Amino acid sequence: MRNTKIDTVGKKNAVTLTAGQLASSVILGGSECLLMRHCAPEIANGLCLGQLDVPLSSIGAAHAQKIALDWQYPRPDWIVCSDLRRTQQTAAPIARRFNLKVQLDARLRELAMGEFTGRSWDEIYATEPQTFARWGEHFITQGPP
Repeated sequence: MRNTKIDTVGKKNAVTLTAGQLASSVILGGSECLLMRHCAPEIANGLCLGQLDVPLSSIGAAHAQKIALDWQYPRPDWIVCSDLRRTQQTAAPIARRFNLKVQLDARLRELAMGEFTGRSWDEIYATEPQTFARWGEHFITQGPP
């Protein structure tokens, strides 16, 4: 599974999050926000997931339960996640532990990967190296094909 890089808005350098890992806190609008990546989805390793709406794998679901049981961070006042199943299933055990409702927000979805969605990264690199390289050079201003 690929890691996701997020910028913690000047609090620290970029952080690499693996499945279910909590990032350091970020201050947004005066509130402390804890950012977490969803746990392992039910999809073959090495596929470009994008916005495919897949559930957590059994390992991912167990990991989400463990995160909730072992919670060592400040008690959340609210939980918000994307409307994709894998994020909801990661958030649900934490919400249950703290008797909170999960708020869904489609704006938190992962990047739409266009024609890359559902394909293996190896296939993309092998069959469309120029397209991938072009997108990689301009990913801030240009979406995937």
